[in-house]
Amino acid sequence: MLKIKNISKSYDDGRSDILAVDNISLELEDGTFAAIVGPSGSGKSTLLTIMGALQKPSEGKIELDGVELYDVSEKERSNIRFKKLGFVLQASNLIPYLTVEEQFELKLKKSKNKDKSHYEYLLNNLEIAHLVKKYPDEISGGERQRVAIALSLVLKPNIILADEPTASLDTEKSYKVVQMLKEITETMNTTVVMVTHDTRMLDSCDRIFEIVDGKLKEKKQLVN
Repeated sequence: MLKIKNISKSYDDGRSDILAVDNISLELEDGTFAAIVGPSGSGKSTLLTIMGALQKPSEGKIELDGVELYDVSEKERSNIRFKKLGFVLQASNLIPYLTVEEQFELKLKKSKNKDKSHYEYLLNNLEIAHLVKKYPDEISGGERQRVAIALSLVLKPNIILADEPTASLDTEKSYKVVQMLKEITETMNTTVVMVTHDTRMLDSCDRIFEIVDGKLKEKKQLVN
């Protein structure tokens, strides 16, 4: 479970303090598909990076499976981030000079994980096994996103944080990516938090939150 308690984040722009995240509290159970929506500059990405322990809040606490992430050392926090958190970004962030296979080998080697059964499962389940010898610039945008999702899952993280994962995709590919994320929550009991500006992508979500001027509120999910 992910818990954030009374999180705030402010920045000094040289003239005044800007409150990007304003006293947000949130709990997400395992296996939840949550979306965060809001206008540009509302604090969506800042909140996501705080959830991912990529930046420290000015106030408040963030807890993952009972561990307060800023009560531990930077080394331990980095280890938690590597093993328990997965990140999917709109640009896919693949290493351009490594093949798909080499991207996975690098991550598995760094984790000292020699079990490739889950890696092979992901290749087949996300239909990217035929891409393993190709470089990122040799495959399509949708294929790169599937590779990025598989990479984020290869160490079986507790949480996937997806920042505008469909921004560079057409409508059909966008729906496919969102459906993959939904299936991940159901089959692997992984929590997915997706930041998106595209309200068409919300039908598959279990919980929807809106952030405006740094303040978060939960929106009621429509029942079809």
